[in-house]
Amino acid sequence: MSYTRLKRLTFWIFALIFATIPAELPISEGLHGLVKPIIGEGYLLFFCGSFLSMISLAYLVLYADGVRRSWAHFLLYAALFLIPGALAIITSVFSSVADVQLSVQQFIFGYAAPVLACLALLGMESKDQKRAWLAFYGGWCLFLLGSVVFLRSSWETATSVSPLFANLTVGQRIFAWRYLFGEPWNVYSIYMGNANKESNYILMFLLFSTTLLGTGEIRESRIARFVYFLFWFLGTFTLIILFSRATLLLLPLVAYFSGFWKRLHKGVKWSIGAAVGIIAAFGYSSLSAVLAYLFTSTYIDDASAGALGSFNERFVMWKDLGDYFLLHQQKLLYGLGTAGYGLYFRGSPEAGTHNMFLDTLVESGIVGLACLVLLISWMVLQSLGYFEFAKARPLELTAAVCLVALMFREHSVSYMYVTSLGGFCIVVIFYLLSEPWKSASAAQPVLRT
Repeated sequence: MSYTRLKRLTFWIFALIFATIPAELPISEGLHGLVKPIIGEGYLLFFCGSFLSMISLAYLVLYADGVRRSWAHFLLYAALFLIPGALAIITSVFSSVADVQLSVQQFIFGYAAPVLACLALLGMESKDQKRAWLAFYGGWCLFLLGSVVFLRSSWETATSVSPLFANLTVGQRIFAWRYLFGEPWNVYSIYMGNANKESNYILMFLLFSTTLLGTGEIRESRIARFVYFLFWFLGTFTLIILFSRATLLLLPLVAYFSGFWKRLHKGVKWSIGAAVGIIAAFGYSSLSAVLAYLFTSTYIDDASAGALGSFNERFVMWKDLGDYFLLHQQKLLYGLGTAGYGLYFRGSPEAGTHNMFLDTLVESGIVGLACLVLLISWMVLQSLGYFEFAKARPLELTAAVCLVALMFREHSVSYMYVTSLGGFCIVVIFYLLSEPWKSASAAQPVLRT
């Protein structure tokens, strides 16, 4: 096989594996049940993030024709991003409550895989970058289409086994649906995983979609245009079903600053506005439960959690953690290690603080938290044009603002220590910041009036 053919084959393998990342959770669950009993822990090598890391390294060796100027920016960002994950491994080795294997898994899937993949993408020509992102968003569409099948099955089951659910209005069912995620018959929840985290991923990649797919490709390519609008339709529908309050409140901001709203014809905009008005006027009795919770955190039984909703409960959790650090101040320096909070406070390695900043502090100490804060601050300042780029970058700024809001609510780089999408939500921001010409061209439609 010639060198050129080998390089092209490597690219297409990369694109194929990249397309599986949106479905990485159900794939990993399937491998856990089918492959782990046969080969043990080695089954982790067959996960999407593992394959993506290996093919990204191979691509960088075979296909990157020298270091580009944009890599310098990216590698500086990547170093700040990787340090907390590396420190978590070191802390876990010496901690009495942490899980070393989970810290290694989190580093490979949540930290290394997104960095290696985006570094490989930076080494590609623009046309191949767009092809890879088209494959990625095509994978999203297939994953979300599959979720509709599981949703229909579980929704019908809920209606038949729960008279209470069957007697609710449509709006009340949408509100109550996520509280049925723990039921053993709910295959939709098994397929989707944590509702808040999956909502975060969908929201962030809706925001990135116009830029990553390319405005020119969306305009000129039928396939790119079809994938783009299908992802927006399925993504918005899924956000409503998952009913994550934070992502729903951020969705209008994302629709505008992503450039999606600008790409719609006036007739479509008027149709959407009319549909919303009709639903608001004639469907309020059915949707009042949704609206009441969305804006006032009022539940179906009229009990209110206040404007902050579930944050009230999380403040109690964070206070307990603060009390612990007051008594064990040395733990602030190096943390408890990966899964340390869950094992020490909740008796489960998967349990977290529902706050990525605190999770980082607990896992890797004050140095890890400082690196994360510096990373976010640097992205915000560069998006504002504070450094060498005089022009503000509205897309990246919106992404950073949305990400911070979600990190204070519930976000992690690797859900269940085997997924990569949480890390990609962060890495893609400094991937875009490392390629100023891309974002500048994508931002123009957003700024027009």
